[in-house]
Amino acid sequence: MPDYPAFIDLSHIVWINSHLPQKYQHKWRFLFSSHIHGESFSTMAGRIIDQGPSILIIEDTNGYIFGGFAAVAWSMGPNFTGTDESFLFAAAPRMRMYPATNYNDHYQYINHHTKTLPNGLLMGGQFNFGGIWVNADPFGEGSSAESCSTYRGYRRLSKEPTFRIRSLELWGVGDKPLTEKEKEERDVSVLDTNPEAKAILELAGRTRHSEGIREPPPL
Repeated sequence: MPDYPAFIDLSHIVWINSHLPQKYQHKWRFLFSSHIHGESFSTMAGRIIDQGPSILIIEDTNGYIFGGFAAVAWSMGPNFTGTDESFLFAAAPRMRMYPATNYNDHYQYINHHTKTLPNGLLMGGQFNFGGIWVNADPFGEGSSAESCSTYRGYRRLSKEPTFRIRSLELWGVGDKPLTEKEKEERDVSVLDTNPEAKAILELAGRTRHSEGIREPPPL
């Protein structure tokens, strides 16, 4: 179960979760809600960047519910990212799943404050013709194209080609990725419990960066 109540039905959560890669099915982590955090693209981006794979869920003002699974962490920049584990889905008024075609790799894109590239969030398709497009400014507007070559069997997800957002949520799935500091601390702890590995590193002329700044053990 998600660690915060989602606006979609439990049946939708179970259905979406069943299509995730098994390694991500055990945990949904609450990242962003337009109702809680406000209608701010900057706030949304700040809460989802580098948070691992995630699920985007949108309800438009016509009551259509749809979204997508982003298989890798969102990363601000000019390039598309993601893998063919990604998919789009429609949850209401009917449930449909659209897996990757491998025709192209336009799985996910996010950018903001640029002059030469579109500012917003995109899943599938091309700029101006995305499976899901969420505009950065003004936030709250989006579009869903009639066709999208990135996902198989795709049909427009919203009732109209352009839509207004009633609710938007993003959920991280699986365990939260470690920060660089946490990775370093984990590596150090592994060496502490494995003196052979520590000795091999020292023989190879490598030392741990944190070794010299540790407090001496108590006498």
